[in-house]
Amino acid sequence: ADNIYRSYPNIYAIRGTPTRDARDWAKSLDKMRSLQPMPEILVPCHTRPVYGKNEIQELLTVYRDGISYTHDQTIRYMNMGLTADQMIPLILENMPKRLKDHPYLQEFYGTFDWSIRGIFNSYLGWFSGDAADLFPLAKTDLGNRLVDLLKGDIDYIFHVIQKHVEKDENQDVDRNSCQWGLRLATELLSSTKLNQEQKVLARDLRVEGLQCMASFMTSANGRNYYLTSALEDITGSKISTYDALKEFAVDNMPMDQIMAMLRVRLRVEQVPDKYTNMSICHDFEESWYLLEIRDGVIEIYKGAVDDDFDKLDDVTKSMIEEAYIHRIIERDQCHSKALIVTLSTADTFRDAVAATRTTPAMLYASGKLKIIKGKITEMVQFKEMFEKQ
Repeated sequence: ADNIYRSYPNIYAIRGTPTRDARDWAKSLDKMRSLQPMPEILVPCHTRPVYGKNEIQELLTVYRDGISYTHDQTIRYMNMGLTADQMIPLILENMPKRLKDHPYLQEFYGTFDWSIRGIFNSYLGWFSGDAADLFPLAKTDLGNRLVDLLKGDIDYIFHVIQKHVEKDENQDVDRNSCQWGLRLATELLSSTKLNQEQKVLARDLRVEGLQCMASFMTSANGRNYYLTSALEDITGSKISTYDALKEFAVDNMPMDQIMAMLRVRLRVEQVPDKYTNMSICHDFEESWYLLEIRDGVIEIYKGAVDDDFDKLDDVTKSMIEEAYIHRIIERDQCHSKALIVTLSTADTFRDAVAATRTTPAMLYASGKLKIIKGKITEMVQFKEMFEKQ
């Protein structure tokens, strides 16, 4: 089971996902506890199997209690008007010893801090409740004001950061000290008032702050995130998903999802004036889609509704539903309303617009992509309006 492993549960994943529902998680564990006859072997997807009826029951109970404690106490303090920052130390301080010391609730994967913040945000959203957080300053503005506050004494800021992130026998550096140094270095690096030499030093100190924080992490996720961020700063690069994985995803997602993806890849600032309000029809013979672009927004219509929707697997159904394409259009309307009409297979369209393997011009030259209304140059311009993968 992936809902129990030898670590505090990853209720919020820092890679970026909606917070997992703590109540559903506890409910799933309760379902496992109620199984009859009682299971004698528990095989998690992560960490080692557990043997013995009593051992399994005790473990399932303490794990669900750890999740419920975190959820319920977060709600309690939310109802008292506390922010996430204020409640985290209280929840940890008051945690019963049975939960705090249990080997399956140690922070080797998820953490109490991230879970409490995730639960808080899942109920109340990003706003902490403190009016000072309603309109936070942009990082550049904050960095510039930090420099101004200290009358431009950037060397002094460097000294403070260094004192907080460098470990040696003469300095008592704890996690909060590392965090303060990392925060100062990050804000300073965002300032526009540094010369090139100062930017390099600020970056190096930020790297030390990231490595300092990593040294205090028991969570593998936290440690790896800090060290990866440090590597990105050192190399000046961004570590992201490799092209082969992106293309695999594009090849295997339903066409509704491919079309919906274009909505959130539109580079509004790159849309030519003549395309500010226009339509393009993509005809795949067995289905077709009309994309209407209006002032930075794309509305999508589709034809040939799938009569076999109920026969699809649950994942595909979910992806189609999440695409939110509900407006229907006939093929002749799709062609007549559009400035550009393309004709191709669905796979060719994936290559032409959504993937990175080729270009519309190359596919047009090979005969795989036909432009039956408009020009190939317009299709090329259309693709350039969207973010690359």
